[in-house]
Amino acid sequence: DVHMHWSSKWPMPKGRPVQITIFVDADHGTNTADRRSITGIVSFLDNTLYKWKSKRQGSVAESTYAAELMALRDAAQHAIELTHMLNSIGVPLAGPAWIFVDNNSAFLNTTIAGSDLKKKHLSIAYHIVREGQAALYFLLFKVPSEMNPADPNTKALTGVKFWTLNGY
Repeated sequence: DVHMHWSSKWPMPKGRPVQITIFVDADHGTNTADRRSITGIVSFLDNTLYKWKSKRQGSVAESTYAAELMALRDAAQHAIELTHMLNSIGVPLAGPAWIFVDNNSAFLNTTIAGSDLKKKHLSIAYHIVREGQAALYFLLFKVPSEMNPADPNTKALTGVKFWTLNGY
């Protein structure tokens, strides 16, 4: 049901349904000054760029998995916020947002129930992603790193890779 998260307090959706698509990536600890990872997010409404984000994470991640999970949490929260914002102004949605992640561990551990995370902040990130999926705010998909447009938001790339990811 495309009106799953719609509230009677909001205008009735009108027009052609819009698809939310979000790509997410993280670069693990390459900043030598503080070893914090970088989160990269690129989101689209249909084929139109809506938002891009490149931000240093708030805490040091001990592994690539941890950095990717914290980035995935940010993408999940963005999908939920964007869903509510579009619903509140009467824009119909084509269905749940699509979130694409290139890290296999983050993808598998958040699409298969039952994680054994010891660190509180990682456990919270995991549950935010799991609950968002269960409520059908978004669906997660695996994308190859070389096809992830969020990759340039996490690190410097060679000219060829940068221009390839940007459609040239």
